[in-house]
Amino acid sequence: MSTLENRIEEILGNCSMGHMGFIMGEIDKEQKILSPPLHWFAELMEGDLRKNDFKGGWLDGELDYYRAKALSHMVGLKGIDSLKFESLLSKKNAIKHCFKSANYCMMLAHNLIEEIKKEIGEQ
Repeated sequence: MSTLENRIEEILGNCSMGHMGFIMGEIDKEQKILSPPLHWFAELMEGDLRKNDFKGGWLDGELDYYRAKALSHMVGLKGIDSLKFESLLSKKNAIKHCFKSANYCMMLAHNLIEEIKKEIGEQ
């Protein structure tokens, strides 16, 4: 627990545990603190995106392209429940498919929100 969290717990010591959890959650949201798994995954996504910085972004691409790429990486995860990940390589490969499909989903969503912003601006 961080020093800030310790201090807040000290100040709010008379709060019930339920309230404390809610308050700490709100503080985390306010500080935009990411949970360790989310931070780790976001860094994998960002690292993969940075490898392609030379391409200049993704706002000029076709939506179908991003959808197809996301789906192709998800297909790489097909049968994940029945697979026994016996090797480190197969586990790393599965993680790679996860963050690559997430990146393409993010690109698709970013393009869609930009289209929505344009439509709202035109109304």
